[in-house]
Amino acid sequence: VHFDTADDRIVPPIRRSDHRIAIYPEARDAVQLEWYRSQADAESQRQAARLTRKLSDYWLAEADARAHSHRFLAAIGATREALRVDPGPAVRQRLEAAIAAHTRVTDEMDKAVAQIGDLRYREAIDTLNGVLRLKPDLADAHAELGTAYAAAGETEQAVRQWRDVAHCDSNNAYGYIMIGWLALLEGRPNEAVEMYRRADEVDPHNAETAYRLGLGLDRLGRLPEATDAFRRTIEIDPNHPGGHQRLSDMLRRQDQAADAVRHALRAARLTKFENADVLMTLAAAYVAADRRRDAEAIADKILSATDREPPEVQRVIREKLAELRLVP
Repeated sequence: VHFDTADDRIVPPIRRSDHRIAIYPEARDAVQLEWYRSQADAESQRQAARLTRKLSDYWLAEADARAHSHRFLAAIGATREALRVDPGPAVRQRLEAAIAAHTRVTDEMDKAVAQIGDLRYREAIDTLNGVLRLKPDLADAHAELGTAYAAAGETEQAVRQWRDVAHCDSNNAYGYIMIGWLALLEGRPNEAVEMYRRADEVDPHNAETAYRLGLGLDRLGRLPEATDAFRRTIEIDPNHPGGHQRLSDMLRRQDQAADAVRHALRAARLTKFENADVLMTLAAAYVAADRRRDAEAIADKILSATDREPPEVQRVIREKLAELRLVP
């Protein structure tokens, strides 16, 4: 956590601590420096000056090493340690340079996100490639760049960037999720399932990941596994309408009509009985449960909800209702 103040930027509220039991020469030197500075004799002052140079040189060298590894926040932290022992203008300038390097990355990331939001994908691609020249291991930049490439129709480039997300941050499942979604859209459910399983290992409490895993398993015809995935979806997020809808479909197809109705009703309530696709699932569940009047009432709602849709959409809806024998 960092804050900007009236006269400084990226200021941590507390100093970082390392709780590993070890011997830290710089910590020992800092304690000695504080003691020597409290003494008035010439030898103590000489030792204080020596330790000041030693500690300042150590922390500035550490800052350089961290900056070289593109760890800009860590470099700022090391420079602040140098400033604690040597508050002179030279160290202050080093701190300002470290803050400027980090700020440039964050400002360019904000710019790229805004460009994507405005559908200016080519500009975003240029901006994000510039960010990665500054910080090649920034997972969020690879994630956004993949999104921009995908929107621009360059799927191979997009997948390459999304794969780099996990390489840069093993705790970030975004790349796996997006590659999986692209595989689903392009009719490659085996690859989609593999990607979503990887994403689930990274973030096992993500309802959307469980939901999309279920979609992939369904397309492979693995109904029991898909059912488990949709159950996990609503365990993680009880108000996930898609999870309830798909679970209803799985249960209906496995001759569990009563439970299918219950979950379809939940999905319909969550979407305020306004989503035609969800209502179609509910109608199918009612038919499976031999609740014909309820199914016919839902069919009327579907037709009313879609009476302003284009003719081709209305035709598809009527065909689906006809399959359920709810319209002539």
